[in-house]
Amino acid sequence: MIYYTLDLHTHVALLDEQHEEMISRINAVEAIKDEAISDKEAEKILNFLGEYIIKHFGDEEELQRKTGYPHYDWHHSLHQWYIAEFHRMRQEFMKNGPTPEFTRLLDKSMMNWFVKHIINVDVILGKHINQHK
Repeated sequence: MIYYTLDLHTHVALLDEQHEEMISRINAVEAIKDEAISDKEAEKILNFLGEYIIKHFGDEEELQRKTGYPHYDWHHSLHQWYIAEFHRMRQEFMKNGPTPEFTRLLDKSMMNWFVKHIINVDVILGKHINQHK
């Protein structure tokens, strides 16, 4: 379970709202790991999360372009990696159910990486955006 805490604030309203929503959606995937929901409901949650990831990263990258963020290419490559990891996790679940590999991808890639990304990358981006409004 991930909690949305003050150290995750970028001080950009759109990003903070979306990060909080992403955390909520990632936490919903925990129910899949625990096999607390049906496969059909799990697929629905994963599809919803996948669509939200794409939307969030698109919005974030648009803000980077509008404000001339100098690390856009690097930041975009991080997003591309995360999207690929999400698809790996989703495929693992669709093929084999909530396996140890699915759990590893969820815990390491989806949850831990996302929090570290916000703290170490997006908070810095937030400062840039706020300076270039």
